[in-house]
Amino acid sequence: MRWAEGMRGRERPYAIEDLVVEQENLRQLDDGLYSVLPDHERGAPYDAYAAIYDRMVSSQSYLRIAWGVSSVDASDFVTRAFSSRDTGWVVDVAAGSCVESVSTYLETGRPTVVLDRSLGMLGKGLERLRSAAGGRPENVFFLQADAGALPIRSASVSTVL
Repeated sequence: MRWAEGMRGRERPYAIEDLVVEQENLRQLDDGLYSVLPDHERGAPYDAYAAIYDRMVSSQSYLRIAWGVSSVDASDFVTRAFSSRDTGWVVDVAAGSCVESVSTYLETGRPTVVLDRSLGMLGKGLERLRSAAGGRPENVFFLQADAGALPIRSASVSTVL
């Protein structure tokens, strides 16, 4: 199902506010890009290396050496996770720049939060998604947050990657 088809029959678009606990800390930084981190914690040590890291994780060699998988294996993992349920929120934790997941985000109508600590990596992922979709699908949100302290409402997510 393409992302636009997932919106049919919905009374209103998905909203990240439906999922995030820390409403008082939620700030929109760009269309579809949010943060719950305090201003003094918004940077991550690897933000400056996001472009280099993005190129590195896009390579077959990196996937084989670091994770022992091919890009097909990585993409299949994402696809299986998204197809594990027909409905409900998906949270893709430490998703980085979404190298292996953008095509799956486009094929689902499920509301999705792409979560990472690095704004640089989230920016690359958002750019990759916009380029592939011709804009940001209304069901995909990018959230800068700490994976060790997820700001997600209890029992609100169907699938976590």
